[in-house]
Amino acid sequence: MSVLRKIKDNTLVKVLKPFINSYLSDIGTLKEIKLDSNTKSLLVVIDLKGESSPIKINILKYELEKKGNQHYLIVKKIDFSREWINLAIKKWRPDMRVPIPPAIATVVLK
Repeated sequence: MSVLRKIKDNTLVKVLKPFINSYLSDIGTLKEIKLDSNTKSLLVVIDLKGESSPIKINILKYELEKKGNQHYLIVKKIDFSREWINLAIKKWRPDMRVPIPPAIATVVLK
């Protein structure tokens, strides 16, 4: 990974942390996030309320898409540390489309 890409990824992680924590505030807190924009992968570790151990969400492949004025993170391949979630996602949500707020989209797409 180039030095510039690593700096960009680290900057983006700093921008994403408060957004993700705000999004998750009613169900848990973000413990860790790792981004590799070169391989288009993202690892998120979350402490969920009521769970005895953190859950790992490994987005193995994502794409960014823009429709109109809205940007989206399209999850192409994902793996959870809980097998039942993997099975449920495959059954009910094979392609996940997550809206990206404009402030974050601006950083992501630079």
